[in-house]
Amino acid sequence: MLPSPDTLPETTGDLVIGGDHVVDADTAAEDPCRVAWSWKSTATSGGTAHLARTADGLLLVSSRGRLDALGASGKEEWSWPADDDPMSAVEAVDAQLGTPAVGFADRVYVGTSGEAGWREDPGMAPPQVLCLNKGGTGRWSLDVTGPVLVAPTVLRPEPQTARIVLLALTTDGVLSKIHDFGQSTGTSSKVFVDWTLPPDPADVPGRFDPVPGAQVLADERDGVERAAWVLGRTEISLVRWWKTSDQEPEHVEVALSVPLPEGTEATSNGVLTADGVLHLAAGEGFQGTGSYASVRILSLDRDGTWITGETGVSPPLGSTAITGLTEGLGGTWLVGTSNNGVAIVFAATGEILARHFENFTEVAAPVQTADQLVFASSRPHWLHVMGPGGDVLWREDLAEGAGVVDPDMAPSCPLVTPDGTVHVHAGNTVLALLCTAAPPAAVTWPRHGGNDRNSGNLFHSLPEDR
Repeated sequence: MLPSPDTLPETTGDLVIGGDHVVDADTAAEDPCRVAWSWKSTATSGGTAHLARTADGLLLVSSRGRLDALGASGKEEWSWPADDDPMSAVEAVDAQLGTPAVGFADRVYVGTSGEAGWREDPGMAPPQVLCLNKGGTGRWSLDVTGPVLVAPTVLRPEPQTARIVLLALTTDGVLSKIHDFGQSTGTSSKVFVDWTLPPDPADVPGRFDPVPGAQVLADERDGVERAAWVLGRTEISLVRWWKTSDQEPEHVEVALSVPLPEGTEATSNGVLTADGVLHLAAGEGFQGTGSYASVRILSLDRDGTWITGETGVSPPLGSTAITGLTEGLGGTWLVGTSNNGVAIVFAATGEILARHFENFTEVAAPVQTADQLVFASSRPHWLHVMGPGGDVLWREDLAEGAGVVDPDMAPSCPLVTPDGTVHVHAGNTVLALLCTAAPPAAVTWPRHGGNDRNSGNLFHSLPEDR
């Protein structure tokens, strides 16, 4: 369960102004943050994927037809595709790459949108899930039935074979369990699909209706039956899979289908807390242009019980939608909205503890550092730093000027490294920001994908596996 608010740490007040020079907050300069480095991709349109980080400390940046790996100072360590890599088994595609996830041995998994016209023209590459090794060489590609733009969910390796297993969800609601056997060789690909839901992807009524941008969330804690949550707009599903023997195919079922409370629709990514409870945001009374008359945060147990009742908790945020949700310190939620800024909300009651909404629209899942600073990225290309009382300490527009970068390149969730550097991907820019020396907040689900790997797996987000 979430802790109580009196467990909030004390704020040190030490602000890094430049280099290693540290000064007290009372005498700090007016601008308490500095840009350590920035990097720009060649993309000027398409989506903006959430960053991922490998065990070796590389930042993974997806854009249209390209995935880049950046080192600590923003240096480009490798890019896919690379013209001088004859070992790559994955062909370049002119398609949007989704949010990457990192698996065993820093293998990188990322989905694609498919090339323009792929449904009508067999010459266009269909949507795929791609696998690259830690150096950026393509290992395999797998055609799927629809775009995969959320990060594939990384499951625990199978105990007998140590094979990596993924869950991939298409934007049109087909869920696949994928086995990674290794490198593709010629016409033989060492990757296969265990199962799909629905079993016949052409069964449109049997598909999920996923919340846009909401990753499938796996619960593979020790001692519990492995399962995964699929967040639908009006229904939440719990999927379970198992084997009765090595000779039989794996069984899979939708073990639970829980309708959202009448009149509500899910609007955000989900969060799993250490007890396996799923938390999500919903809106009631759709008013057009992405806003609802009221919003609520709901909590669902693995047995299908709404822990907080069907009403949940309702932070008084006005007419809006919650577009990003993460766990904050001291029993709080960090909430990003479609048009009413960013807020720190007490999870037990919905009370707003801090809030700021100037220049905040369509805020991605915010993140928090151990000294209670909140970092949020908003449309079109803004990065904001909010203090624990709601005051904005720093903000920057990362746009390159009107018409240069598509404003529809939506914001993404920041990523905080242990040294306190905050990284954000907005538009075609990756920015590294230094404000304090504080590490990420020590909570179970500190960012959109649950962890820096974007694995979407509670097992990887528990303290013992960080």
